[in-house]
Amino acid sequence: MYALVRYLDDKKACYYTVPVTHIENFNPSNTSDFVKNKVYSAYWVDSADPDSTGYYEAQIYMLGETEDDIRRNREKRRMPKPRLDRDAAIETHPPKQNERQGTRRNRTEAQNSAWQDIIRRHVSHNLEKNASVHTAASRIRREPESDRESSSDDEELVSSEEVKKAEGEASFWRHRYDLECEMTKSLRSQVDKLQECLRAKLFSLEPTLDKLVSLLESKPEGLPSTDDVLPVVDQPSKLSAHSTVPPHELPFAEVANKVHLTSGYEVSTAQAVKIFGNKKPTIVVKDTAEALWGLDGLALRTPSGKSTEGGKKQLTPEKVEVVRSTLHEWGKRKGIDVETIGQQLNAILSSKCQDAARKRKKCDTDEQDKNCSDI
Repeated sequence: MYALVRYLDDKKACYYTVPVTHIENFNPSNTSDFVKNKVYSAYWVDSADPDSTGYYEAQIYMLGETEDDIRRNREKRRMPKPRLDRDAAIETHPPKQNERQGTRRNRTEAQNSAWQDIIRRHVSHNLEKNASVHTAASRIRREPESDRESSSDDEELVSSEEVKKAEGEASFWRHRYDLECEMTKSLRSQVDKLQECLRAKLFSLEPTLDKLVSLLESKPEGLPSTDDVLPVVDQPSKLSAHSTVPPHELPFAEVANKVHLTSGYEVSTAQAVKIFGNKKPTIVVKDTAEALWGLDGLALRTPSGKSTEGGKKQLTPEKVEVVRSTLHEWGKRKGIDVETIGQQLNAILSSKCQDAARKRKKCDTDEQDKNCSDI
């Protein structure tokens, strides 16, 4: 059961719905079992000031089984204002209430006393600074005894201007203190964020460092490339791939917008996407060969290197192995068996060389040289 009450000490004169268990010595049997003009002792919970929590004088206006019943009854009818019987308040909790009020009064007086002490010290400090002015004035004119006594009494008083000035300075320093606290809190928050970011960066670098250490420990011996052994005149003039990547790079790893295949040979990222995006293994072999030798290089070479019309050279065996490794890597990624295609690798490369030779011959016989640049 709930009761609609109004605390007598509440200056706002608001109505509150409280359980009947919060009213001392009050056990109603129904919603009409209460005295309207009687002063009861109801419990008040002050979340802002816990010291103010306790029993206070209150008046009951209506009872209800639930809070909704009280709310509906308030909407239906106008709230009555019966005259109180103040004599009945003696039976409530005057000692507890007076004790609460005395505690709040003492706390207010202590705060006022502290402020007055601060203001008094500030004024006395200003009076000490102006002591020389008062001494000079006393030398010019000697005051009567009665005036001297009244002036000494006036020195103990504090003018309203000095009080306002002291309060303004105190408010200024409180504001400065609050700003410093906010700045300190902000700086600590920034330091915490930077530390978290630094720890995350270091944690992300640990796998890379471990990988580099393992690579350095198992560094293979670098074999000289066949193109490095051949004279400069024997090497093809236009190559799309070259062995500038260090030999210890991981196979088929992307480095500086290029993809390292094997044996130090690399292709561009676009070429790698085209190679590994094919659906047929034969196209993978042809695209890889075109990326390594170029169409001009393939047109001047054959897999066997046998003498033919025009004196063609053999394809570099090291690059042929790079093509084979790329084919196996493509098959591993696609889940396709490429052993049969690997056995036919020379035949596929020979077909690619013949296609390149036909395109070059067609380009030479074409009347428009600009079509050659599209090859």
